[in-house]
Amino acid sequence: MTDARYDRIYIRDLAVECIVGVNPEERIQKQLIIINITMHVDLTKPGQSDVLSDTINYKSVKQAVIAEVEQSQFLLIERL
Repeated sequence: MTDARYDRIYIRDLAVECIVGVNPEERIQKQLIIINITMHVDLTKPGQSDVLSDTINYKSVKQAVIAEVEQSQFLLIERL
């Protein structure tokens, strides 16, 4: 359940390639995975300050997710 005090930041349709799957043919080459992220955060401070360091850097979040997923090799999409 989400807290109504929090704002939501969405990153939608982030395309990343990784090895995922249990079948041998799925483990040979990377597959395209589409990721949707919802972050629940309090954006009161950056909304008042207009200072980048007070908020979530969307680009940094995307880069971190891409780096983590691209180097991963999970069997189950649920684990990924």
